[in-house]
Amino acid sequence: MSSLIKKTINGNQYYYIVDSKRVNGKPTHVNQVYLGSVNEVIQKLKESAGAASPVYSTVLEFGATAALFDLAKRLNVVSLIDSLAGKRQQGISVGTYLLLSAINRACRSVFQENAGGLV
Repeated sequence: MSSLIKKTINGNQYYYIVDSKRVNGKPTHVNQVYLGSVNEVIQKLKESAGAASPVYSTVLEFGATAALFDLAKRLNVVSLIDSLAGKRQQGISVGTYLLLSAINRACRSVFQENAGGLV
């Protein structure tokens, strides 16, 4: 996991991006990238502000989750499954759980097809 940390050295403050992970159960820094002092970081941000914008982007999934959930709501899928399977007195119902699982599977399949099997 990456985080931004500030170190004070000889009264001056410097910033680093640090990657950490657990080694033998203890958090350990595995990679550290020096960003600079506050003024250096501000200068780098100003320089990168004029960087070129992306020429194009690819949208892999947009609204599939909402569309499937709306369709299931109109078809009363959750109440139909719940009437057959019942519900325990805790957590979400069986119908809700199965609907969420089905939507997750459907959206993952669409994403994999659009990504050309890269997932």
